[in-house]
Amino acid sequence: EGEAGGKSKRPKVGRMERKVKINAPLSRVFRVCSDYEHYGDWTGNGIKKCIIKEKRHGFQHILYTTGVFGLTFDFALYWSTAVQNKITFRNPSPMGAVHLLKGEYTFRDLGDGGCSVHFQIVADIRGPIPHFVKIAIARLIVHIALDDLNTYVCSDRCVENLKKYDREAGGGGGGPQK
Repeated sequence: EGEAGGKSKRPKVGRMERKVKINAPLSRVFRVCSDYEHYGDWTGNGIKKCIIKEKRHGFQHILYTTGVFGLTFDFALYWSTAVQNKITFRNPSPMGAVHLLKGEYTFRDLGDGGCSVHFQIVADIRGPIPHFVKIAIARLIVHIALDDLNTYVCSDRCVENLKKYDREAGGGGGGPQK
């Protein structure tokens, strides 16, 4: 309870995390996760617009418009691959209802042609959005980040898309360091 018996205005920061085993090579999984331009290949139609504002080795600044459950969110994320076998993201500042959004993917080679992927997200979404909707959004993000990723990287469609992107770029794709 806040002052004068009213409800506290302190924001609820939510955190979710999960880990999965993926039966695909670490290099492929890392490449798909760090290829922000092609996230639509596996993330469904939640990302309505994605504009890359800045791109340099190990860093990208991307503006997003996303939509889910009839809600639309505009926000920016900084993505980093500066740490070996890890991709981190965070919003540089509050934008619209998204006051805080940060997280990371952590990858581990299992030595059997597969890898484990740990994903965590921390968010503070404000505005007239019921708490149960915020929880549903967070669960959906984690599902996409791991389950949809797993389905895609183990598919022939993924392998064909990566070959196509290599041809278009005139070379090979990047991957994590071992």
